[in-house]
Amino acid sequence: RWPRSLVSYVALVQLVKKKQKEYSEYLHSMAELLQNRVFLATCVSLFTYCLGAYTPLLFLEDLAQREGLISGISIIPLVSIMSIAAGVGKLLLGVMMDIRWMNSIFLYAFTLLGTGVSLLIIPVTRNYAGLQVISALLGFFSGNWSVIPYMTTKVVGMDRLTEAFGILMFFGGFSIMLGPPVAG
Repeated sequence: RWPRSLVSYVALVQLVKKKQKEYSEYLHSMAELLQNRVFLATCVSLFTYCLGAYTPLLFLEDLAQREGLISGISIIPLVSIMSIAAGVGKLLLGVMMDIRWMNSIFLYAFTLLGTGVSLLIIPVTRNYAGLQVISALLGFFSGNWSVIPYMTTKVVGMDRLTEAFGILMFFGGFSIMLGPPVAG
């Protein structure tokens, strides 16, 4: 009975060592990716984009009611406008990636700039139609999610795409989760 439990113990130790080696290799590979400056800049930009771009959408309708731009419930809520525009943005920005001379990094940077400018216009908007336009712009520019895989491939190569994309989604998802509590 004792030798059989010893064999089980040895097998378990070997399994743990194998898993530790795989995990160590994965961490090393991830650290290698994060040493790529362009990829790291992409991670930071996605983190800050997601931290600041999605939170205002949660509060736009409340802002419109508080400022007296709308009474009651809108026929077409701002979130719906943003969602429709996001679908259009993903489609058009994805098609733009097929244009031979289009630089994915510049297109991504343009969408970040467009999002930032749209967010900066919110405080000076004095009517509901203006908030609808801003919602449409924010939605369209949030279509940059269709650019990210293509851009990531250009930065890290096709062989590292899945790992790099997973890291990017971690940065984006974590900051989307963090944004509303930070904003209050």
